[in-house]
Amino acid sequence: MDTEYKLLINKLTPLLAFLAIVILGAIYILKDTISFKIKEWKKKRKIENLVYHDVFITAENVRSKVMAIRFITHGEKDNMKTKLLHKLIDLKIDAVTINFREFLKDKKLNTINGQQLKFEVSAMLSSLVNEYNDKAFKIFTTQELSLIHISEPTRPY
Repeated sequence: MDTEYKLLINKLTPLLAFLAIVILGAIYILKDTISFKIKEWKKKRKIENLVYHDVFITAENVRSKVMAIRFITHGEKDNMKTKLLHKLIDLKIDAVTINFREFLKDKKLNTINGQQLKFEVSAMLSSLVNEYNDKAFKIFTTQELSLIHISEPTRPY
């Protein structure tokens, strides 16, 4: 059995050597094309193309799903909670999509390195949260909070 295996390897060795030479020759002949394709593959994509990413469609899908949610308190429809939820979710989705679109249109993002990009994303997210919190606070203080207390003063929380 051992000698049959050695005979098979001896027969395959010239064939494998021939295939290796053919493959290496083809690589040498096509080296410019191969290097061009590798450079093209490694080329940075433009970040502003992410404006058309699925995350924006998903945000709109989330908005439509949340708009179908209705609150029920003690077995009755709770219009105030429902209205407040819808208003806050609208505000959040608008803040996210607007801030991300503006962020992705920034031309400097195509030239910065990974660490700088992490910093820019972190700063943008922090700004987004602060913007949302400010607007939500205004909604609570000017509209919804006063309506809830006036219309339902005995509601147990």
